Amino acid sequence: MAFGIPNQADAGASALQSAVDAGDFDILVEAYNGDGVISGGAVTTSCGLSLAVASGVAMVNGARVTIGSGTVTISTADACNPRIDLVHVTCGGTKSEAAGTAAAVPVYPAVPANSAVLAAVFVPAADTSISTAQITDCLLYTSPSPRDLSTARM
Repeated sequence: MAFGIPNQADAGASALQSAVDAGDFDILVEAYNGDGVISGGAVTTSCGLSLAVASGVAMVNGARVTIGSGTVTISTADACNPRIDLVHVTCGGTKSEAAGTAAAVPVYPAVPANSAVLAAVFVPAADTSISTAQITDCLLYTSPSPRDLSTARM
């Protein structure tokens, strides 16, 4: 899959997922600047508040980063309001959550420095389990650097 902002009818868990957010543009700017995924990195449900991240390769700050398969656990949901979290990979290859702020109309948290965003996760109030409908793919595919192309095995 690839980056997308769902239409309201296709928003999944909440119509709030279809709202265009400044965070969407921040993610696009990061990709324009070269931070993104070369391959893999898909985020899917696992168990409870855990998400599975597929192995892959990303470009972060001009460096090739290996994404090891594994899990990212979403922080406990707020009791009263929803929030939006970002799942990202750092320049060191660490998979992590950037938790948003719970609010009646939540917005994306700031895109973490030195990272490539993989997915946005809508976390409803009092949620205890993440479903597929709550995950919005934020994979923005980028090309490897010219150096990576010159040393790639054919």
